[in-house]
Amino acid sequence: IQRVGKHIDTFVQVNFENEIQKSGINVNDVDQFVKMCIEKYKLNICGLMCIPPIGQEPSPHFLFLKKLKSVYLCIYPFLQDNIRFRFKR
Repeated sequence: IQRVGKHIDTFVQVNFENEIQKSGINVNDVDQFVKMCIEKYKLNICGLMCIPPIGQEPSPHFLFLKKLKSVYLCIYPFLQDNIRFRFKR
């Protein structure tokens, strides 16, 4: 991406229950994955997303992503500049 001069906004999809029918990074691997995306590959992480497991209340999953956002903003303050990193929920 950098070699061809492209700037791509990237969202990370989180898979909370390791559901095989859904894509995404295992919730336990999100921190390492985001770190690798930002530091090694220089990707513009602009948000986290998930499809909560069927039959479960979705609110706790979105609240967890909101907490992760706060952590990432402390570690990578430049993410604050990207308005799409803000959660709509």
